[in-house]
Amino acid sequence: MLENFNVTSLLLKRHVKISVYLPKNYNGSSEEYNSIFLLDGQNIFYDNYADNGISMKLANSLDDNEANVIVFAIHSPKNNDWRLSEFIPFKTENENMDPTLAYKFVDFINDSLLPLLEYRYRLNNNRTIIGFNEGAISAAYIANHINKFNYVGLFSPVCNLCYNDTLNLFSEVVKKKIVHLYYGGLDEEFDNIGYKIFQVLDKTNNQNVVFDYEANQKNDIIVWNKHIISIINKM
Repeated sequence: MLENFNVTSLLLKRHVKISVYLPKNYNGSSEEYNSIFLLDGQNIFYDNYADNGISMKLANSLDDNEANVIVFAIHSPKNNDWRLSEFIPFKTENENMDPTLAYKFVDFINDSLLPLLEYRYRLNNNRTIIGFNEGAISAAYIANHINKFNYVGLFSPVCNLCYNDTLNLFSEVVKKKIVHLYYGGLDEEFDNIGYKIFQVLDKTNNQNVVFDYEANQKNDIIVWNKHIISIINKM
């Protein structure tokens, strides 16, 4: 079951659309549920919202696997510089980006969104946040600053805008959280960066690292779909 609503954020100066997947038995039970928060939520459920017109269609996979989890998809701004500003908390050479928006994005999630969702839905304390490409930086940053997330998914991180800062952030978050790093090996650029990130994480705390690597796969929403299901099955 899918539902959608908007949250007006004066802090971010935009309406933030939230798409929500509820398990089939949600209305017929009183239990509290594990939850997963996905960044770039416009690409998760609906083709008509997706950046390239093709979504992950995650709801179909969740239904097929009878996933007993609530999924929150947080949509990003349509303007890419605005999106990157909310995701990357570091100074870059892109003068159109404002890293202070990334700090505000964390405050929005912690002070506005989480209290609203905790009031509206039955959530337990088992919570995962996942980011894709540049969104992986945001997922790590959010988890590093909000204790309510205990598992972090870094799916095909893109860190060319702030390479060293990103590696430092990832090494910090893995000291406190379980980190699931996914990379597909068909893209040479991703392959090289992914291995470097894995080395940094593994050196920091290998007990907290899940390295999910597929040599013959790409780094896109079609492939990411099944790995999200894998995380759900481990929660």
